[in-house]
Amino acid sequence: MKETVLVFKDPVQDADVRQEKLSTVAWQQDWDLCKINKRCEHNPFSKVWMTQDEKTGITYIENHYVNIPYIIIRGENQEKIAEVLSRKFDFYAINELSSFIYSNPEDDTQIARAIQLFDITLGESSFNDSYFEIYQFCLSHPISNVRRAAMFAAAGVGWPEFR
Repeated sequence: MKETVLVFKDPVQDADVRQEKLSTVAWQQDWDLCKINKRCEHNPFSKVWMTQDEKTGITYIENHYVNIPYIIIRGENQEKIAEVLSRKFDFYAINELSSFIYSNPEDDTQIARAIQLFDITLGESSFNDSYFEIYQFCLSHPISNVRRAAMFAAAGVGWPEFR
């Protein structure tokens, strides 16, 4: 079963505030806190919850390498949990990010950021022609900053089409 990834739209929001709000949602939903991983040089800060039926895991990650906080949902009822979280937080939609990439071709800093967000939002998605075209667009961008971000992002996807 694939995972669902929700990328926060406001990464600069105070992390403590976001964590507290997320902990409140977890408590209201009766999720069990299973693990807290402290940030270190090689690993981001994360919190892991399980639903009461132990069929769904919810992991909050503050990725300090790219300064992007996100949630990964694994197991059953991913859509239901994503819906609950989307009522409390503002997340990027994949089509929103792809539209942004195509509509702002001169803004290399924002496109580079958008392809990183796009990559994380995809999670473990299966190959998709339109998503592949977005990577191709960024990999052939005239500005090296965008190409570099696209190469880094494409490395995480793991699609054989990138070989």
